[in-house]
Amino acid sequence: MLTPTLVLDDLFDPAKGWPFSANQVPLTRRAAPDGNPFYHLVVDGIELQVAEKKEWEDGVTSRVAPTRLVVLAYIMGVTITDATVFASANADTFGLPALGIDGDGDVTIAAAIPFEDGFPLDLLRKQLMVCIGLVVETTAGLLLVWNTPDDARQRVDWEAAARVAGVAGQFLRAFLD
Repeated sequence: MLTPTLVLDDLFDPAKGWPFSANQVPLTRRAAPDGNPFYHLVVDGIELQVAEKKEWEDGVTSRVAPTRLVVLAYIMGVTITDATVFASANADTFGLPALGIDGDGDVTIAAAIPFEDGFPLDLLRKQLMVCIGLVVETTAGLLLVWNTPDDARQRVDWEAAARVAGVAGQFLRAFLD
């Protein structure tokens, strides 16, 4: 049985303000093995998961509320050979999005938004859209670099690469509307 969501379903409900059609941003509601629902989205060819976390992991105690939305992308099949460079990338983005490696050794790109009960849905959606844009833009940039042979990297049109995330740009501009 799926766990009820606090805001996740409302965020992606067109009747409650989700601004994209299924053609623009394909999305499906899915369930994690623990019964928590998440949404699988595809933005500019980048697959994302958006989940709602409502409690800290077992054994974790905190005085901070655990409720947050998480945007997550995975890059599989990449080997990180220099952890210092990888960790420096987190410093360059100030952790938004954050780069990591999951238990399977896959690279993760994530952004999270904490929220409390009563947080305005429209504002939370705008924050979510910005995080989606940041994760997509970062993932697309990493894939471009990692999928470009070493001898061709110097010939990459980096201005074109900066424009690679068409729909992601709409997400990044969420607060301008």
